[in-house]
Amino acid sequence: MQIKSREMSKFLAIALALLFTAGGVPVAQGAQVTQDIPAEENVHEITVLGYGEAVSVADTVLVRLGVPAPTYYGQTGSPEFKAVDEENMQFIVDALVENGISATEITTSTNTWNIYTGAPASEVRFIYSEPANLTTFLTAVQETLEEHRGPPLPAPTTTYGVEDCIELETEAWQVALDNAHQRAERVAALIEAELGRLVAVTELEPTISTYGPGSDGGGCSALEVDSGTSMPIPSTNTASEVKVAIRLQASYRFE
Repeated sequence: MQIKSREMSKFLAIALALLFTAGGVPVAQGAQVTQDIPAEENVHEITVLGYGEAVSVADTVLVRLGVPAPTYYGQTGSPEFKAVDEENMQFIVDALVENGISATEITTSTNTWNIYTGAPASEVRFIYSEPANLTTFLTAVQETLEEHRGPPLPAPTTTYGVEDCIELETEAWQVALDNAHQRAERVAALIEAELGRLVAVTELEPTISTYGPGSDGGGCSALEVDSGTSMPIPSTNTASEVKVAIRLQASYRFE
């Protein structure tokens, strides 16, 4: 009877061993049995570029007036450094205030330079809230300077913008995403594949050179670069058209 009990125990042990074996690989007693999920097969991606822009009428304009320092020729006959003419700069500030610009909206700097001559220059900048009327306003400022026998009004450098730029940028993003999806659909049709879901989006930086930011992307940040440069750079935007653009790269699954 004792021998039969030992044989029965041995039989049960073998049965349990078989029960905890999967595909010939033994599993330790008490371990959690999990099923391996096979890696996704035949997954491919299409990566395309997308471009979108949104346009609005300007409601603000940053005006920058560069006041050059007089060129002084010393005994050597070569141009020498001379400090900027702060008196002329004050003439311009006073003329702006007289024509309705709040003094708190005007900023001045004596640490700039003339981009055409490389000579030291001062700068007067202010925000004007009627971009479409800017020419008329500057004409009035020039007349005020003439009345007070001040310097001529420097040629202005302007950067037009919109107060709610984020809304404009969001519109440009949507156009860019739609453009990318259309391009991906065309590519999928060419390779006789079924286009799947969007899996990745990367915003691309705009082209920026010494002549200012390009008009091919950057969203609202491109307008900020345009207005924040240390030397005046002409803007491509106008009072009737401020453009915000987005360039992106989008990847889609296809089968």
